Amino acid sequence: LLDTTGLVTPRALAFLPAGGPAEEGVRRFLEHEKPDYMVMLPNWYPHLAQQRDFRQPVYEITIEHNTVCAGDKLAVYKMGW
Repeated sequence: LLDTTGLVTPRALAFLPAGGPAEEGVRRFLEHEKPDYMVMLPNWYPHLAQQRDFRQPVYEITIEHNTVCAGDKLAVYKMGW
């Protein structure tokens, strides 16, 4: 399990720019770790969610009556390294 914010995977923090947009650092972290799948809230990383060069959508769900998640959509991607 990898966490792109560093809570579960502190080594991710080394890839994230201090005070800047996280998406480029998240992509570098994923390229380094090469997970088979990724689950994310696409609104957290909108540019990364749109890129199709390294991942393919597998499943997406809309969270109805969302009161605790940081977005209403959750997506699963198969990574293609």
